[in-house]
Amino acid sequence: MMQPRAEIIQPATDIARQVATGTTVLTLFMVAISIWLARAIARPILQLSDTAQAIEASVDEETAAPFDAAQLRRIGGTREISRLAVLFSQMVTALQRRMNELKSVYAMGQTITSHLDYEKTLQAVLSAVQQVVAYDAAEVLVMRGATLQVDAWQGQPGFKDTTGSQYAGPDGALNDVTQSKVALL
Repeated sequence: MMQPRAEIIQPATDIARQVATGTTVLTLFMVAISIWLARAIARPILQLSDTAQAIEASVDEETAAPFDAAQLRRIGGTREISRLAVLFSQMVTALQRRMNELKSVYAMGQTITSHLDYEKTLQAVLSAVQQVVAYDAAEVLVMRGATLQVDAWQGQPGFKDTTGSQYAGPDGALNDVTQSKVALL
């Protein structure tokens, strides 16, 4: 006696259904993993992009708060993206330093052109330099013949005011300035 065709095909149908179910589950699992992985890769790049926009906004607008490079340290991701964030942070820090220097040079230029009083101009220049370079005391020396004369001085309490002092001699950096007649800053 022969078995009905449905009984013969039943095991193959069950196997086909199990394979289809397994394939569907595996496909859904792979799609979920792919979406998670894509987000994990894209998140740090999007954070870096948002940070670049924040930097642009802080540079373009005078009223914007200065950008804090520490924000870049929070960007995670792969080693390469983390390294990129560190390099980006270093670049931002250097850019901010240069911007401060340029603002000080601009302020010095504005001060020099707005003041006709020589002593006030030199004091304003020393104040602008202090915005960029922290110092205990600073002098503006003007070459008169073979000597350098202190025409302006600014310093912390406890330091001697050297205004009017003259330097002449074969020693060190001052000699280099008197010989080459090139400014030293």
